[in-house]
Amino acid sequence: MKKNKQKLLSLMVMGTVLVLFIIFFQFKATIYGAFPQNKSNELSQEDIDKREEILQQDTDNDGLSDFEERYTYGTSQYLTDTDGDGFSDKEEIEAGSDPLNQLSTPYNKEIAGNEGEILQKTFSNLEDEEDQTEVTADDIRNLLIEEGGLSEEIVDKFDDKTLKSLYNETKQEFNMDLNSLEDL
Repeated sequence: MKKNKQKLLSLMVMGTVLVLFIIFFQFKATIYGAFPQNKSNELSQEDIDKREEILQQDTDNDGLSDFEERYTYGTSQYLTDTDGDGFSDKEEIEAGSDPLNQLSTPYNKEIAGNEGEILQKTFSNLEDEEDQTEVTADDIRNLLIEEGGLSEEIVDKFDDKTLKSLYNETKQEFNMDLNSLEDL
């Protein structure tokens, strides 16, 4: 009787081990079955086509792919003209102007985003340094408002010293005086 119990116990242990192996492999198949394994590192032609389609997609039809707009230039993939200056993002990039700056256009590439550089651009055609005593801060303000197109609010934010300093720096950089501006 003892031998029968040992045989029965051995069969039960072997059956339990067999059931555990079956459960393990079934569980593994269930887990990994949800994620098909591509043993090779090669992409299928369908995957390549999908990838290429995504890279070439141009939602706003401005000639730049959504991928380029988002990851290369930082422009909007939904707006043809991100900065609203009347030129498409692609036109500005091809011309070398900034598609994120409304003041920078294909015709006016040198304008930068800070007010100091805008003021320097406006002053670029003013008097030589030797005539600097003739130009007052009020003259500079009037020039910026009338000729430069800046609003009075913006111009009034600069004190006299800053305006004259920017004026003198711009005169030196572009080497033009008021007389040569009038000759144009």
